[in-house]
Amino acid sequence: MKKINLLLLTIIALLFTQCKPDTEENNNDNADKIRVSCVLPLNKESRSDFTKLMTDGSVNWSDGRECIYLVIPGNTPKIVELEGYSEGYHEAIEFSAFVDEKLIALGTTYEIWYFGNSSQTNTPYYNLVDNNRIEGSISFQSGRLTDLGYCHVASTTVTAVMEDGEVRLPISGTLKNRMSIALLDLNGVTSLSGNAIYGTSYSLEYNTVSKNYEFSVTPDADANISVESATGISYVVLFPNEDYDVALQCKKDVKNYEYVFRNGIAANKVYYRAEQNGDVSCLPWTEYEDNSGEDGGDEGGNEEIIDGKVRLFAEGVTPTSGWYDVNKIGNGTVNGDINMCWAATSSNIIQWWQDRYVAAGNTLPEGAVTGEGITYQLALMEMFHKQWDNSKGADATHGVVWYFQGINVQEIASPGSCAQPLEGNNGGYFASVWDEILPHVYHEYSQGGYDNLISQEYNNYTNWYKDENWQDLTNPERYARFSNFVKTFIERGMCSIGVSTSATLASSHHSTTLWGCEYDNATGLVTKIWITDSDDLTSEPKPTVLHECTVSIYEPTGKIKLEGAAQTYYATGLYPVSGYKK
Repeated sequence: MKKINLLLLTIIALLFTQCKPDTEENNNDNADKIRVSCVLPLNKESRSDFTKLMTDGSVNWSDGRECIYLVIPGNTPKIVELEGYSEGYHEAIEFSAFVDEKLIALGTTYEIWYFGNSSQTNTPYYNLVDNNRIEGSISFQSGRLTDLGYCHVASTTVTAVMEDGEVRLPISGTLKNRMSIALLDLNGVTSLSGNAIYGTSYSLEYNTVSKNYEFSVTPDADANISVESATGISYVVLFPNEDYDVALQCKKDVKNYEYVFRNGIAANKVYYRAEQNGDVSCLPWTEYEDNSGEDGGDEGGNEEIIDGKVRLFAEGVTPTSGWYDVNKIGNGTVNGDINMCWAATSSNIIQWWQDRYVAAGNTLPEGAVTGEGITYQLALMEMFHKQWDNSKGADATHGVVWYFQGINVQEIASPGSCAQPLEGNNGGYFASVWDEILPHVYHEYSQGGYDNLISQEYNNYTNWYKDENWQDLTNPERYARFSNFVKTFIERGMCSIGVSTSATLASSHHSTTLWGCEYDNATGLVTKIWITDSDDLTSEPKPTVLHECTVSIYEPTGKIKLEGAAQTYYATGLYPVSGYKK
């Protein structure tokens, strides 16, 4: 995953290709004009090609003519084309043009735009119209790495200063990429569609209301991108799309395939699949049935709207069926399971997951643990009780990943700090079919790590209490962010929720299982959740109980408050588990 950070930093920088030479610099009449120039640095040691984009992130200038565009708002708005030319290796290229000296105001900040370079193609990807508008399209793409720059859109800011009788435009930062790149398998594919494509046509034009030039993409629900079929990895440019769970779709032979971007598509990102050995591969296509507007059936949870509130449950779950509630024996001291709330939660989630896997037409691997237990409600809990040292607690991430993949995520934890599998118990009950399963599980959590099936903890410190710069969020911001997490995780699968009985989260940490939520359709804020709790009863017999809890923000401490279970809880963390799609 370290490659991702490298790529993002690179794409913010320069993504350019070459165009045909044009050595003419001066117009015949420059009497009332002044030379305007902008120097853009190069990456070191290489020329402009994309062949090393996915290895070391290097993308640089090539020989030939390049163009950037200075946008000048005001009473006489104008787009000025500045051109530069390179032959051989240079550390920087100077772009210049002669401009009416009355257009440029010294000390003023302007925008510089780059729109790729497709001049060597028969049909350019963009055009400057009347020196006042740029129009372009990404509706055709070859998918080749060397053609990536044809569709590239980037911008930065400059400030006009006078030097040696000329206007200089020193840049204020790097060129910021306005696009995204998806690595795809286009073998047998000639067209891409789906609601992931926000649109393909774009423009940069003056807005008479805002008094500025604005870049916009024309929304088009029916837009498609023509591509060239090819084996191996292809590279396709997409415009950002803020909607969640948008699908990029294609057809191979008579079958339909899609890849779903769970958190939408953000600018300045490269989307690809990172293998466990660090290799880069294409986003996985998943076959789907095209029901022409009918219910697609296999994505997301169960949803209904009641009095302006949306109730969303995990797939296959209702308030009366589909959920599990493993309980400890007595008060937890009778059978030595007092620290096993994590195992109860893991058992609930794993059994639900296996139910969905079988419902999709699969057979559980030989040896998989399923069904009712003798001592506990589920045989999975008996397995965790027998195969683990439970003198300490753990979390759902620990149990779920170990069971499915045979990976101990706390193997390097300090001795005695958390529950551990006993020697000789290696889990991995689905290891033999894991490669077959991976294309069917949801990916692309935007925060936290991701280990194929389950993400890392979405805890209070890094996700809904602090922003990306580690600054405290306001209480309404925390509430909204927590709500978005809960809805997303239930739409994609299942989730464990960590809780505390302390309003400061200082003590009594506990694991429960989250099965559903209710949120306000107008505000998007979660108002209720449904959980099962291994600690809600202390004496036998223990019936299964699904608790309906109200959700609010506790103003004095800014913590998420849950009321309606056996105790009042405060949320400490979320542990999402991806569901299995048919």
